[in-house]
Amino acid sequence: MLKITNAFSTPNGIVIYSAKNPQIALYTYRNSCGNITSEKITQSQISKINSSPISGKKLTIITLLICSISLLVSLYFSHILCGIYFSCAISMHLTNFLAILFSKKLKKIHATEHMVINCYNKGLPLTKENIRKSSRLHKYCGFQAIFYKLFCRSIVLCIFWTCGLKYGIISIVVFFVIEKLLNLLNYCPIFLFPQFFVTSKPTNSELELGLVSIKNYSHMDEEW
Repeated sequence: MLKITNAFSTPNGIVIYSAKNPQIALYTYRNSCGNITSEKITQSQISKINSSPISGKKLTIITLLICSISLLVSLYFSHILCGIYFSCAISMHLTNFLAILFSKKLKKIHATEHMVINCYNKGLPLTKENIRKSSRLHKYCGFQAIFYKLFCRSIVLCIFWTCGLKYGIISIVVFFVIEKLLNLLNYCPIFLFPQFFVTSKPTNSELELGLVSIKNYSHMDEEW
């Protein structure tokens, strides 16, 4: 059995990539009638799934607002380059992080995603109780990576504003080195704490969704 290493949550369900063929995945979600449905999807279909609880138009508006604020602050400090860097590197990540931070529903589904994967990867029987006992923290959480990238890039931004262009450019170089080392943090449990902000204890409804998701995945993965 190959371990699951790639998955993500949506406001309505869970997408789990095949461990054998990363180009396809299983999307399990609740339809408009409240029934749980699973379907095999390809990479092109995966890219069309909105994983944010904010609609596309609202997401664009919020991102542009963050970009505008950063540019105005940068102009005040006479560092337009800093503003462009912040706009390109941080705005979208920050918007998505805030979106899940304030979405109770997505936080519960996100926790369920981690719990079912932890249960599956440990080889435990796929039952609701085993899933409930599994950890809601996962070392390959995408939002954890976003958190540390935001943290590092915010430090670079502050250096730009307070120390000037020369030290700002040096800090960017240092940042890219540190960013490559961030993956090592995944192996130290103490660095998993950002996930407490983007996950919360799931209810029976989310656990039921997760159980169907992982059971269907285990059956379909044998076929893949």
